[in-house]
Amino acid sequence: MGFLVTLHEYSALPIAQRLSTHLFRWTADQMLFTSDKEMTHYGRSRVMQRVIHIGSNVPAFFSTRKRVPTVIYFGQIRPGKGLEEYLELASRSLQLGKPFKYQVIGSVPERRVDYYRAVRETSLPEVEWLIDLPREQVAERMASSLAAYLPFPDGASYRRGSLIATLTSGLPTMTTVGPATPWEMIDVVLATTGPTQALAHLERLYELPGEAHALSCAAASFAEKFSWAQIAEQHARVYENVLHGIQDSRQFTKRYKDSLFPGPGGV
Repeated sequence: MGFLVTLHEYSALPIAQRLSTHLFRWTADQMLFTSDKEMTHYGRSRVMQRVIHIGSNVPAFFSTRKRVPTVIYFGQIRPGKGLEEYLELASRSLQLGKPFKYQVIGSVPERRVDYYRAVRETSLPEVEWLIDLPREQVAERMASSLAAYLPFPDGASYRRGSLIATLTSGLPTMTTVGPATPWEMIDVVLATTGPTQALAHLERLYELPGEAHALSCAAASFAEKFSWAQIAEQHARVYENVLHGIQDSRQFTKRYKDSLFPGPGGV
């Protein structure tokens, strides 16, 4: 039996939990990470390390209907994900009388209930909060909305499942760029430094539907590499390699022992 470990968001773990994972440097047969940045952050070990990106937890939904001027925030409701900046965009836009609606779509971890209540109280009543929607409904809303705004404090990266979900749905996504943002991702998102620039992006998408459609197609095409079929195939190959490696190791050990202690008739 093989021992394979997958570490997701290693850099986001509390110090004590990060330290505990270093045991795997000597005990695992292989280690998987969900981005190159996370693997680099963990550091080298004697164990083989690989990267397999995460996929979208929201199924793709294709619609031919015209997109409505709704701006989505999607993801877990917790600190450190840029929700406050999204609400600042909503506040500025609504106060200026812009034709955009705002929906926060996500889930609330039990230990973040107080945070959710506090941040919701600060938002304008026009902002709609949709908590724990079925995935199919989330996908449909993504496919019919104008854009998403996901201003991650540390920038867009492959470890952000909410970003992978919006791209999979072909939803034009405004987000921040940071050190961990892959260069190939920059061409399929709208890089944004704050609410002012985000509002400018929204106005352009609203006024130029052809440009919005082109960005939508580029995002969906880019996200095909994160399909669960491809991810499953990559994992299957890794598991096979681990099992074959263990079998090869056991066979080598047996041959080595046989050479040291030959049986009757041996050399």
